[in-house]
Amino acid sequence: MNRTYPERLPALLAIAEHAARSDFHYWLDGGVVDEFGDAGLSILLYDIQPAIEALAQADFEHGCDSSDSPILQQYALVKCYQTARSVEVKLHARATG
Repeated sequence: MNRTYPERLPALLAIAEHAARSDFHYWLDGGVVDEFGDAGLSILLYDIQPAIEALAQADFEHGCDSSDSPILQQYALVKCYQTARSVEVKLHARATG
């Protein structure tokens, strides 16, 4: 299995930046609940999810798997990535099957 491709590291670093900012805002707001659940979660959903989906799609296209990435593990995003990756596999199976 291919372990990397040129766009992979910048994508992982962008996810880490969003996750770090999310943690920062969550702690800055003291975990104040907003209409989305809490400040950290709202940033996570709107900033990180599209980045994770893009990484999963690119990984699938390049035959790479970022499940063991320390960045995803540090921010507890492995399950989110694996879900996005399984969606890519299903979409590919439908398109080719």
